[in-house]
Amino acid sequence: MRKQKHGYCFNCLGRGHKISDCPSSRRCLTCKKKHHTKLHVDSGTSLTDAYTSSGAAPASTDSTGQLTVFMTTTGCTVLRGTAEVHVTGKNCTLHRARALIDPAAEASFTVESLADSLMLDREKAIVDVFGVADQFSGTARARASCMVKPTFDRSAGIPVSAWILPTLSNILPKQTVLRKTYPHLSTIKLADPHYYRSRSIDLLLGADLYPLLIRAGLITGSSGTPVTQKTIFGWILTGPISNSPSSVHVAERQRIDVFQVSLEPALSEALTRFWQLEEIPSKSTLTKNELHCEEYYFTTVQRNEHGRFIVRLPLRSTEPIADSREIATACFLSVERRLSRHPELRLAYTRFMQEYIDLGHMHLASPQEIASAKNYLPHHAVFKPDTKKIRVVFNASRRNHLGRSLNKSLFTGPKLQADLTGVLCRWRFFQFVFTADVVKMYRQILIHADDQCWQHILWREDPNKPIRDYRASTVTYGTAAAPFLALRTML
Repeated sequence: MRKQKHGYCFNCLGRGHKISDCPSSRRCLTCKKKHHTKLHVDSGTSLTDAYTSSGAAPASTDSTGQLTVFMTTTGCTVLRGTAEVHVTGKNCTLHRARALIDPAAEASFTVESLADSLMLDREKAIVDVFGVADQFSGTARARASCMVKPTFDRSAGIPVSAWILPTLSNILPKQTVLRKTYPHLSTIKLADPHYYRSRSIDLLLGADLYPLLIRAGLITGSSGTPVTQKTIFGWILTGPISNSPSSVHVAERQRIDVFQVSLEPALSEALTRFWQLEEIPSKSTLTKNELHCEEYYFTTVQRNEHGRFIVRLPLRSTEPIADSREIATACFLSVERRLSRHPELRLAYTRFMQEYIDLGHMHLASPQEIASAKNYLPHHAVFKPDTKKIRVVFNASRRNHLGRSLNKSLFTGPKLQADLTGVLCRWRFFQFVFTADVVKMYRQILIHADDQCWQHILWREDPNKPIRDYRASTVTYGTAAAPFLALRTML
C-alpha cells in the first residue's frame, strides 16, 4: 500500500519506522487494535483486503507530508420525493415545474425564475432562511401566491404561498442513475416519471402544505429499493437506490444535502430600517412619474379672480371607473343605517356635510354633470367618543370589480413634506418658535371644473328623501394626489 511505500506507520501515521517498531501506546479508538482510528474499516477484513475489494484508491501525498485519508464509495443514490407539477399564476399562465415535497421545511419556496415566468405579484416581506445545524442559508425578500396542480388533472390543485429565493438546491438526484424496473412500482403512476434524471428543483413544498399533499397509500419493496408514498400529484419515491459503483477520488469531500428549513424575521433588516430612520436624509432624485407631476402642475395651475389656486388632478388614466356609483350607494346606505342607531353621531355627520355645502366645497350636480361623472367617492365617519369630534373620510381607494379605484388612477407626486429631522434641527437656530395649523388646508384649493367629474359624492339629509348627486370642487383629502397638490401650492 502507498502508506508502506512512503514509510508511514499505520499506528501513529509517523515516518521512519514500521508498525511493529511504533513507540506509541495509542490504539484504534473503535476496535482497540494496532492501527490509527482514521484507518479503521468496519468490516472484519484486513485493511489491505478492505481497500482492495471496495475499489477505492488511496490519495497520494504531497511533498509536505500531508496525511492521506481513505474513503470508500457506496455506489448508492438517495431519492427524495420529487414530482412534476403544473403551476399557474394570477393570469392563468400554465408552467411545468419540478417540485420537492419536504416535510422538514417550515414553509414553501420557489425559485425566482419561476416567479418571473408566471409574472406573479410579489408581497414584500423579509425573512432569514436557516438550514440544518441552524446554518444561515439566505434571505427571502418577497413571497408570491400560485396554484399547484397535478399534470394529469388540471381541475385539482392547491393554493401555495411561497417565499422567493434565487435558487433552492443543486440538481436532484446528484447524478443521473440507471433506470431500473422495480416490481412494486410496475402498476402505479409516478409523480416524477423521470426521477432518474439529474435535474434542478423549481418548487419546494414544505410542512405547511404537507397535509394537503399526502394521500393514503404506502408501498415498500425489498432492501435497497425506494419507498413509494401516494400524493395528490401521484406516487413519489423516497430512499436509496443501487447504482453502479464508481471511482471516487479519496481526497475529495463528500456532499450531503439536507433540506431542513426554518424561517426567522431578518434582524439585519430591522436594524437597517432603524438606521435609515435615524439617518439625516440626502436630497433624492425625482422619478419619471414625479417629474411628470411637477411639470403637469406648473403648466396647468391657475388662479381665479379672488386669488384662489385652481389645480388639475394628475391622472394616470382618464377611463371612467365602472360601477363606482353602485359601490358609493351601497356604502352610503350602510353609513345611513349606522347613523340611524346613533342620533348624536348622525347630527354631527349632517352638520359636517352641510358645512361642506355652505362653504361651497361641494355643490349639487346638474343633470349634465351627472351624465359626465367618471367616479363616485364613498364616505364614512370616524368618531372619537372622548372628544365628541367627527371626521368624514372619503375613500378614494375603494376598488371596483376590475380592481380600479380613483387612487390607482392618480399619480401621487413627489414627497414634499419636510423631513422630521430637518424640522427638529431648525428649532435650534432661533430663540423662539411657534407652530400653526392651516384650517381646512386641502379645501382652500380648488379643483378645475373639468376634473370635478372624478369627485362625485352621494348625500341626503333625510332618509325619506331621494339620494342626491354632489360634486366636490376642492382638493379632497383621501385622494392619492392631495398631499402633493396642497404642499406644492403652498410652497
